Amino acid sequence: MGIEDYPKKQQYWVNDRLSSQQFNYFFNKNLKETKQPIFGFWGSVDTHEHFTGYDDREQYEQFKVGKWDTDIQSLYGLHDAYSTVLRYADHQLGRIYDNIRKNAPHTIVVVLGDHASR
Repeated sequence: MGIEDYPKKQQYWVNDRLSSQQFNYFFNKNLKETKQPIFGFWGSVDTHEHFTGYDDREQYEQFKVGKWDTDIQSLYGLHDAYSTVLRYADHQLGRIYDNIRKNAPHTIVVVLGDHASR
């Protein structure tokens, strides 16, 4: 499915990096196989509490905000962790958006949020 760098860290949830690649693979596959409209859904999991991420730690380095130390339970530490995983998830959503814009430019994209840092 074109998945790069499968994470060393095995988690219950599939991280946003892999699920965005899976979304793009199946979206493009369906575009080639049908002339009918396609409904696709992608949900971010990395932005769920406790904001430690579901991918390998090094995947978050380029998106790191502040000290982002999972051992720090201060409000400031949680804010940095949330900001980091939010930037990471935003990048993965951008990969999906870029793929749709390139391969199906007349697609309607709707973005909803269901959680955030408290």
